[in-house]
Amino acid sequence: MSIKHDPLSFKVYQELAALTSVKHANKITKLVNGLMGLIGETGEVSEIWKKYLFHKGGKVEVHQYLAMTEFTKEELGDLLWYIVQIADAIDADLEEIAQNNLDKLARRHIDGFKGSSIVIGAPDEQ
Repeated sequence: MSIKHDPLSFKVYQELAALTSVKHANKITKLVNGLMGLIGETGEVSEIWKKYLFHKGGKVEVHQYLAMTEFTKEELGDLLWYIVQIADAIDADLEEIAQNNLDKLARRHIDGFKGSSIVIGAPDEQ
């Protein structure tokens, strides 16, 4: 089964992913589950890359790299699901979180967004 939503936004993803969370969990349980899941999934990704990069002497064949990137993409999805659990537990909106992070990046890396075709600036500057 596949769920398609066009366009897919953080808001839509958060709403749909929340439908798959444990229904009877309170906010603390949801928060702890999200945090532990985030740590576990991050560990899986780092472990697979560590094995290939350090146990194989830093030599990664193209087919191994492709398999590792596919695995990483899948795990990023799992990480996103756990981020939704955390966000829901603290009553946070992913779109607001993403916007706040972009704002922080723009302040820290003033020239970092130059050349982008995306309009950058305060709402009253656009």
